[in-house]
Amino acid sequence: MKSPLPHKYIALLLIVIFVSLPIFFKVLVYDNLTSAQRSYLVMGNPIGYRITANWHSLQKIANIVHLPYWLRETQLPTYHILISPKEYNEMDDAIPRADNGLSFGDLTDNAKHYVKANFYDKEMNYDDDIKIRLRGLKQNNRYSMKRAYRIKFPKNNYFKGQRALNLFLPYDRAYFSEPLVSYRAEKLGLFAAQFSFVRAHINGRNHGVYLSSEPWSKQLLSKRLMVDTNSIYTNKDGKLDHSPFSVKGITGWRDVITDEDPSLDARLITLLNLIENTDNETFYQLAPTLVDMEKVYAWQMLSLLSGSDHQDNLGNSVLLFRKETGLFEFIPWDVNMYPPSDYDLSKTNALAKRILNHPDFYDDLVKFIDDYVHDETQLEDDLQFYDDMAERMRPEFYADQAKLHTDQRFDKEVAQDRENIIDNFHATRDFIKNHTLSDPTPFEPLGVFSPGEGFERLADISISIEEFIEQNPLFKKIDEETLQLPRGTHTIKGTVIVPRALRLIIEAGVTLKFEDNASLISYSPVTAIGTEAAPIFFVDSTPDSGTPWGVFAVINTKDELNEFEYLRVNGGSATHLNGVFFTSQFSLHNAHSTVHESDFSECQSDDAFHAILGSVQISNSRFFDNPSDGIDVDYVSDSLITGSHFFNNIIPTDDGDAVDFSGVRRTRLEDSVIELYGDKCISAGENSILDVARVTLNECTIGLALKDNSHVNITDSFIQNNDIGVASYMKKPEFIVPGSATIIQTELINNDLELDLEDPSLITQE
Repeated sequence: MKSPLPHKYIALLLIVIFVSLPIFFKVLVYDNLTSAQRSYLVMGNPIGYRITANWHSLQKIANIVHLPYWLRETQLPTYHILISPKEYNEMDDAIPRADNGLSFGDLTDNAKHYVKANFYDKEMNYDDDIKIRLRGLKQNNRYSMKRAYRIKFPKNNYFKGQRALNLFLPYDRAYFSEPLVSYRAEKLGLFAAQFSFVRAHINGRNHGVYLSSEPWSKQLLSKRLMVDTNSIYTNKDGKLDHSPFSVKGITGWRDVITDEDPSLDARLITLLNLIENTDNETFYQLAPTLVDMEKVYAWQMLSLLSGSDHQDNLGNSVLLFRKETGLFEFIPWDVNMYPPSDYDLSKTNALAKRILNHPDFYDDLVKFIDDYVHDETQLEDDLQFYDDMAERMRPEFYADQAKLHTDQRFDKEVAQDRENIIDNFHATRDFIKNHTLSDPTPFEPLGVFSPGEGFERLADISISIEEFIEQNPLFKKIDEETLQLPRGTHTIKGTVIVPRALRLIIEAGVTLKFEDNASLISYSPVTAIGTEAAPIFFVDSTPDSGTPWGVFAVINTKDELNEFEYLRVNGGSATHLNGVFFTSQFSLHNAHSTVHESDFSECQSDDAFHAILGSVQISNSRFFDNPSDGIDVDYVSDSLITGSHFFNNIIPTDDGDAVDFSGVRRTRLEDSVIELYGDKCISAGENSILDVARVTLNECTIGLALKDNSHVNITDSFIQNNDIGVASYMKKPEFIVPGSATIIQTELINNDLELDLEDPSLITQE
């Protein structure tokens, strides 16, 4: 009888089997599965999910080589989150499962379930109850025991000015690649999420490094110097029967700002009709009137520079509609980083595909890209950003034992993505050399173009000069690119739209009499230069009717200069057109303008004069007898108001500011007198940076109001006879702190209360 195998041989055999089984499994089973089957095997079911998590943990034994990093104190903000077992299980149970209980499903919108928790951050001295849920459609956001989360803070206690917070798994956003996309987007003038790295401890357990960002919200728009009622549209998470870029797929969108029914949204209705129900000629004519083309080119280039088609016709698309311009913009989102691949236009979404199907638009894209990729300093700058972040964050990731990858895999992924940045930059350069578009692919409309309510005049923005003259014989054609309103008295009936790509000249001595609710809105730059002897009048044709006229407005004139001298604007109001709300009788939207020796009075709406985006230079002008604001200046830069007088001789109202600044940069108010306003002489809010010099602020409720992280430098001025001389307070909690000021050689005289400050430390007097 043979003796049994020695125990050492049995042990050796078991080791060989243990080591060999994963290899045989990979070669004989795993490598022969489809990607969907692999996904299900490793994370699409509870058993594989837990085995995978344990397998990743076992692999991290090799991380011991970076033990010294484990002992270092983190330099990142650290958030402590406590979730009771009951609430945690309730959140976990919200993950959909198949009837057999063996498969995980997608975390669709109707399965995103918030539970109660507590959030504590020692550095910010923040401790409050919150709501928290899992985030992310697919199971890769829950690949291991570390999950991605969405946090919602109390309405009365924002955290760092944020109503909500996303916590992403860094590997799922290619570690430093998504922050790089946002950095590039900012350089290109695109609105994008901003990212930072943080640490999270959940129920006392260190969950390591997260990539955080503020979700789309009114508060985020406001902080990013945009109208906070703009719309941000995202694709709904869940099975969609139709592409969101189709008319039938309109319900696949969600406006995360208003959360209103998308099927009733006139902006989306118009956009999707434009995509599906126009022939090529009509589409090419209308697209620039509804879509910001340069933002499309920038968004498309970002995808190329990342080797990505992740924002496609079926998901991950994010659109911004700006009421300031009436235009849609693409927002880069979850772009990620991939190796270069042959770019296929058919993989982009239907809107971009139709735009880039036109040779002229395609040529504009090529030129836009060429300007970037033939500047090697752009690549150097991008790599510097990436390298600086990687260098700063590498110790934090070495210390993070909750991350999905081993340290070796982390280093490999980061190095590979850096190579992808370089390779994609050069591949994008090659792409524009080797690809041309000669003739557009014919497109047969699927139905009749039917714009949404308020967009019925969209086509008028792009009509020819001949068509415009035929419809509006008051105007004269000077040449193929110039219109003229000749000297004399003219009556404007209804709403007249001056199409884009022209210039309108209004001669000295013109009087425009507007009928009730009538407006003149120009999508082309305007030159309206009157003289002292022959000013230009915009007035009501029937001042006793009880219904004011509408607006004179200029919009989206890009880098062209609008010039106005010796205007007399009186008695207008406001109007809506093509998705834009013009709040003032004299409105300048996304335009660069100069205004000299002009009067603005008796406006019957929010503002006698409104400038938003672009820049404005105002000199020697008067703003008087307006029941609300004299002038509203929003989100402009490089602007100046000088030598002007603001006064109200009518009975003051409590909501009328003389000059209301929001979100301005490099802007100055000087050598002016402001008096007799029912609210504020000067209001600076929403993170404005403003210089004020040699002004008199007299007999207002508040002389100088400082709000919401704005800063005013005021010198050589007088603040006198107001109820409150200088007030500093916070109006919108997303800005965290009140306004501040540096007050130099400025006298506060005979104010009932000289200073009314939420935080006196924010005011410096010299």
